[in-house]
Amino acid sequence: MQKEHVLAEWTRARKALRAASILLEDGLFEDAVSRSYYAVMHAAKSALLAQDTIAESHAAVRRLFGAVLVRSG
Repeated sequence: MQKEHVLAEWTRARKALRAASILLEDGLFEDAVSRSYYAVMHAAKSALLAQDTIAESHAAVRRLFGAVLVRSG
């Protein structure tokens, strides 16, 4: 996969994590959890893209992360 796609997803993950941190500091816990979820989702998608694996849905990210990255080592 092209490096710019991997980096774009990683950037989205870092932005979501930064937003989650700000929301947490402001006591907006539900919104912080939501942003944290998306941070993890984009980080996982970035890792999959680095392995030339495209996931088009959240369910696919969960399934493929386990199949491609966890089980294969």
